[in-house]
Amino acid sequence: MSRMLCARLLLIAGAMLVAVRPSPGQSIFATVVGTVTDSTSAVIAGAKVTVTNLKTNEKRDFTTNGSGNYEISNLFPGSYVLEVEMAGFAKYRNEQIVLDPNQNARVDVKLEVSGQVTEVTVTSEAATLVETETAKLSDVRNLQQLQTLPLAARSVYRFLVLTPGVTGGQNGTMSVSGSGLRQVHFAVDGVTMSDVRTSNTIGPTLNFIEAFEELRIDFGNNSAEFKGVGTLDVTTKRGGNNLHAAVYDYYSTGAFIARDYFTGQRPGAPNHGFGTSVSGPAYLPKLYDGRDRTFWFASYETSFAPEGVSNLTPAVPLAPWKQGDFSGQSTVIKDPLASGQPFSNNIIPQARINNVAKQYLPFWPDPNFGSASVFAAQNFRQQFRVPFAKPHNFQTRADHRISGKNTIFGRYLHQRQQNPDVESGLPATLGYHQQLRVVKHALVSDTHIFSPSLINEARFGISFNTNPQSAKDLNGP
Repeated sequence: MSRMLCARLLLIAGAMLVAVRPSPGQSIFATVVGTVTDSTSAVIAGAKVTVTNLKTNEKRDFTTNGSGNYEISNLFPGSYVLEVEMAGFAKYRNEQIVLDPNQNARVDVKLEVSGQVTEVTVTSEAATLVETETAKLSDVRNLQQLQTLPLAARSVYRFLVLTPGVTGGQNGTMSVSGSGLRQVHFAVDGVTMSDVRTSNTIGPTLNFIEAFEELRIDFGNNSAEFKGVGTLDVTTKRGGNNLHAAVYDYYSTGAFIARDYFTGQRPGAPNHGFGTSVSGPAYLPKLYDGRDRTFWFASYETSFAPEGVSNLTPAVPLAPWKQGDFSGQSTVIKDPLASGQPFSNNIIPQARINNVAKQYLPFWPDPNFGSASVFAAQNFRQQFRVPFAKPHNFQTRADHRISGKNTIFGRYLHQRQQNPDVESGLPATLGYHQQLRVVKHALVSDTHIFSPSLINEARFGISFNTNPQSAKDLNGP
């Protein structure tokens, strides 16, 4: 009985593994590698290498091997201090280490023999523009660029199209280095945000940037582990040892946009992007001090603009046509039930008009542009105002260092917005409908360091995206 029970449990477990379709993911963590040598370029084995996160004071260390090499992986993107110590040598300290998502940064160190100099500190160093550890071509938008570049809207898509070789719309349907429109993989904190059906990104997740620390897009020689020609890695902000808060109003106006060549008018309308964020260590007086251990971040963003204006120019039938009267037209209307003989006076009898068509035809308005007796394209003109779709975007994240070898973090996003839109090209009779779009995204990640050469990273993420249409009652004739 026990063998049969075990066999059944194994079959059930195997079926569950087959049934679950894992979402593609990737690491957001960076790696620092290098070689430690002395002034004669001889390698130094046994040197202690330590990197410290300036924001959270988290430390990681490594001892150089027999070849003088070191490698410290699974580091959160951000600013670090790198220190190297070895008996008989002056201490080396580099305060200019900035790591991007999924980056392999090489920092070689040359130690000086201790004497009058006890410590060598690097406070200014030329930026490394070429990543020598991989063949990938990448572009990065750091926090300073996200906050200061003057764009029409604070959206990730606006920053992506600034990268050479990136073309396409601003809704996640874009091409990288000549790729197809659906050959770019989008990930936030290493968890995919691409739609499983279309491979496009779940658009609203990247419409706001207050919660994002950095963007990195790989657009050439991408790793074989990723299915897309291009890969976008978005890293979210996390809290640190210091309390930070921000409130902003990002204002843009059509007055600063170039005039349309044909109409001479400036497109767009004034738009306000409101937002706030706050972060810091977890701290409860006399109960818990989370500095150097537990951190949190939260943000809320929305935007507001006047009503949108749509200029609609459909082609509608002439008023007599809806009654079956084509007497003023040169085209002969033939009766299919009378061997193709023409209708008398080119008029279709009311009894011969389909009952369904009789209910549908009145929805078409009469022409209001050009001649009322001569059919022409775009013979109906209407300016239709649509209420602004006010979105609400909330994001939060928590990080906790269980020990020097184990860290976890979790993140949650919730966005809700109405998307009013015209029901068709006939708003005069059909009006518009509301689409309530809700997007949710959650992830949990655990990193455990068993040894400097054995690190396990476990991550689970789930995305929820719904965009149903709820039409108003049709405004019949």
